Amino acid sequence: MLPATLQFLIVMIASAINDRLRRKLDYVEEERRILREQLDAATGGKKISFTAQQPGLGEGDVVLGDWRASART
Repeated sequence: MLPATLQFLIVMIASAINDRLRRKLDYVEEERRILREQLDAATGGKKISFTAQQPGLGEGDVVLGDWRASART
């Protein structure tokens, strides 16, 4: 079994990581809520439909994780 001091340090680090992740998640959830409200206001609450060409990447687009950045200017 680990010494009590080491156990305490591990718990403190895990707690700090958990708190940081919780704050990040709260921020992203709030940002999503605000963006959803703005989208609903802009579209009148209608769903946005895409054509067959829109969902995929176009020429010159670069995938960055879940985000798409266009290399075109």
